[in-house]
Amino acid sequence: MSFVLKSALLYIKYMNLRKFFIITFSIMYILTLDSAFIFAQIEDTRPPELISLDFNPKIIDVTQGPATIRVTVTTQDDISGIDQGFIAFAHTTIGTQRGGTLGVSSPNSLSAEIFIPQFSPVGIYRIIIMGLFDKAGNHTEFTGNQLQSLGFPVEFFNGNTPLGQNVMVGPINKVTLNFSTVTVGGQTTIASSSSGPTPPSGFKLGNPPVYYNISTTAQFNPPVQVCISYSDTQFKNEKNLKLFHFENGAWVDVITSLDTINNIICGSVNFFSEFTLLENITIDHIIDEVKSFNLDSDIEQGLLDKLVAAKSAIERNQNKTATNILKAFINQVKAQKGKKITNEQANILINDANALIKTFGSNNLFSLFKLILLDWLNKFTKAFLFIER
Repeated sequence: MSFVLKSALLYIKYMNLRKFFIITFSIMYILTLDSAFIFAQIEDTRPPELISLDFNPKIIDVTQGPATIRVTVTTQDDISGIDQGFIAFAHTTIGTQRGGTLGVSSPNSLSAEIFIPQFSPVGIYRIIIMGLFDKAGNHTEFTGNQLQSLGFPVEFFNGNTPLGQNVMVGPINKVTLNFSTVTVGGQTTIASSSSGPTPPSGFKLGNPPVYYNISTTAQFNPPVQVCISYSDTQFKNEKNLKLFHFENGAWVDVITSLDTINNIICGSVNFFSEFTLLENITIDHIIDEVKSFNLDSDIEQGLLDKLVAAKSAIERNQNKTATNILKAFINQVKAQKGKKITNEQANILINDANALIKTFGSNNLFSLFKLILLDWLNKFTKAFLFIER
């Protein structure tokens, strides 16, 4: 037999032997290592079954930084097993979408972490689609409405003022709000400033002065409780504190409670604008003002002497005497106005002294009313006793 023919026969024999080993190995691999999986793929025609769905948190506020929504799905597929899934949320108003892939976290569980970037649009995000896949390629999909009809949660809210009853917001810049009813969720902001509308006569700002400007994109039914934390070192006498709200171009006292132990003052309003904490003007306020104006020592001492005398009279309940002393104080200020006391400084001292004098008038009227009332009660009692006899 020729050399060429022998070589051809050996090659055919080798190739057949190689094919034999390949086929045999493949059959053994299928039968011993992965047979369950292969046959499961052939027999599995049903998609995974949804058992449960939840995600947390359901209320976020990404104004200060991003947030993550963790979605957990329980499902089962008895033949080939679950593989993966997906879920997508969309903003109900502007359509912005957030979603992710549901990966296997245990034999019957899928999970995903959905990243919500900082400053994402405020409002409600609702599931628009969720899908589940098994290893055989079967899949099932659910809309948000279908999931809701099955009793599963489908929405999360981005914002600090969600829909609901007795919604608490804050504390933000030392302010806490309690909305009785929020009808449409939104974002509430609270900005603080050292300047604002001039306080009403007879009242002084704290030191340092603070104004609070509150606004919200939420829609709500009034009233809203506004509570502000303060430092008692800001004020001369915190027991005299009032919470004022700027309404229709004027300050209105809206205080409902004052907690001098925890330093919290609260009020009730129907809408938002500027707020501030004020206390009644006292003789001590005017004394501090004189000391802060850096006046010539002789002018300062003369003014302080009158104020100290007025304070002594007030402490003895001699308001008429205090009034006369304060009027003399005002005259002294007027004499130096535009000279050794600036016009601005003089106006502050004069206005505050006049405001303090007005409070004496109120007290005098109240005292007179008490005297009349007590006299009437005394006469009534005597008449009643005479009739009894």
